Amino acid sequence: MIPIVLYGVVPLVGLVSFLALFTHMRAGAVPRAPVLEFFFLHVAYGGALLVLLTDRFWKWSGLASVGVAFLLFAAPPLALFQAWMLRRSQRLSPYHRTAAALSWIFPIAAAGVVLWAVKISAR
Repeated sequence: MIPIVLYGVVPLVGLVSFLALFTHMRAGAVPRAPVLEFFFLHVAYGGALLVLLTDRFWKWSGLASVGVAFLLFAAPPLALFQAWMLRRSQRLSPYHRTAAALSWIFPIAAAGVVLWAVKISAR
């Protein structure tokens, strides 16, 4: 039951929330809607949630390690690049501002988690 919820329901909820956001942006006629930006953010933050839930409620696996590697080595530079690209379009809509803010926050949070993990493992 746990794997079905973890690897079925959680990603499905993320996909539904992304599609709802996409529909809302389209209905609001958002200029140059940040669709790909929000898709990446859903993948990054959802991946972090899946890693956390896997650690707490299931068995660690090689695939979980691949997810952590993506979240630590690929996602932060991509998020920083995305935030940099969104810096000029923040005035277009609240969606753009939110995407930019979440893009800046992700690498900072990832760095904080790494520092916390190093501190914990040094004990």
